[in-house]
Amino acid sequence: MTFSTVNLSTTLFLITVVLVCLPAETYAFGAGDIPDFSYLQDKAFRHGDIENILSECLKSAGGAAVSGGLLGFAKKMVDNAKGGSKFSKSDVKKVYFGNWLRDYSQAMDIAGLSKLSADTLVLIVSVLGFMSFGFATEEFEVTADRLGVYLPVEHIDNPKGYAEKEGDARQFHPKLRPPVDPRELEIDPRTGMKNYMATEDQGWDSSTAHIRRVFRAAIEHGRRSGGEEGPDLWEAYRLLGTGLHTMEDLLAHSNWCEIALHKMGYSQVFCHVGDDVEIDTPNGRAPPLVTGSFGGADFYALGFYALD
Repeated sequence: MTFSTVNLSTTLFLITVVLVCLPAETYAFGAGDIPDFSYLQDKAFRHGDIENILSECLKSAGGAAVSGGLLGFAKKMVDNAKGGSKFSKSDVKKVYFGNWLRDYSQAMDIAGLSKLSADTLVLIVSVLGFMSFGFATEEFEVTADRLGVYLPVEHIDNPKGYAEKEGDARQFHPKLRPPVDPRELEIDPRTGMKNYMATEDQGWDSSTAHIRRVFRAAIEHGRRSGGEEGPDLWEAYRLLGTGLHTMEDLLAHSNWCEIALHKMGYSQVFCHVGDDVEIDTPNGRAPPLVTGSFGGADFYALGFYALD
């Protein structure tokens, strides 16, 4: 490795750190949470704010299939009698780690991979992870496998135009999505949504299929753990956060709220589709549910959330 290569790598790393550290405040729906001192506290929400609701939820609704024999069974019954154990702050942080990774996996896309190696991008996100969570332990380790790559289905993003100039995005990383099938962009009259969102029987991946896969995997790891701290339980938490990220993005990335207002009688609300683009529903004609597409500015904004 030449001196110039080392110097360039160091410069790129320093630029990343500066971009993260300089901004004082940014308020938007995205990674992180709204600071307690902000006037937007309890008015605006990021993924981290939504995840904090878990602290009010029970980790288990019951069930007798637990490890530990008679004593383990007795403990579970006592916990259930008390209403069950809730997610601790540490549990919530582990869940949010999986959610956070989905935002920062957007670094592993054509723009980033065309300029830096995958290993370098994983290293940068690892540093950001330590800054965000304050731990470098196994459950918070950023690996290439956990980080993954940017996939529109994980964010319910409209894939229209994705890799249109570059061709097949998989030339940059084998896990990136294949070229867009024009049928993915059509509206499924059965669901009132674009096909890339919830149509699972046409040969392409969809966001609902992704959520189903991830939650099933989370349940499997959770059962395998027996509720005991360790790799399986940590993986269950991470996967729970992964699936929750996609569900939360439905409200953040779509015209859901506009359609809801329209249904409540606010006829002057623009639903981000033309007036003639409506579908038949049991309650009459209504706008379809659609989402926006991912752009470079979306990822650059992520760096501004790291210190909030």
